Amino acid sequence: MAKVLSFIKSKKFVFTVAALIVLLLVFRLGMSFGYNRALFGAEWGQNYYKNFYGSKSPVSPVSGITDKGFLGMHGTVGTIIDLTSSTMSVKGQDNVERSVAIDGDEAIRKGSAEISVADLRIGDNVAVIGGPNENGQIEARFIRVFPQQAATSSNIKN
Repeated sequence: MAKVLSFIKSKKFVFTVAALIVLLLVFRLGMSFGYNRALFGAEWGQNYYKNFYGSKSPVSPVSGITDKGFLGMHGTVGTIIDLTSSTMSVKGQDNVERSVAIDGDEAIRKGSAEISVADLRIGDNVAVIGGPNENGQIEARFIRVFPQQAATSSNIKN
């Protein structure tokens, strides 16, 4: 019994117990951090739509977008290669051409200005958001025209 008491009073035992307590506190802190991180991830996932698209029934400044927001939308990004009064062909970076139906009711913006279909030009870089129609075209609801880049890698000379 005396040996046990002397061992308990020794510096080695006290150091071992203190180290175990510190390790348990660090483990508990790590569990708390992990739990909070998982809780944040779960809550963020449950609010995924709201985080990216706003409330469940957004009041959209873009005409023609329903209460589903931008979910279920189709679109394309690229350069206008053909343009008529009711359709335009857009060639994307993947060299795939997509036909876009335009009727004049879609919102078309260039910078902060709203423009009309007549202001679109072949060679304009655009992003189109819309939905599919029965002809396999993208029925445009919103068109964003991007400014032409001042210099591209193809026209820069060393």
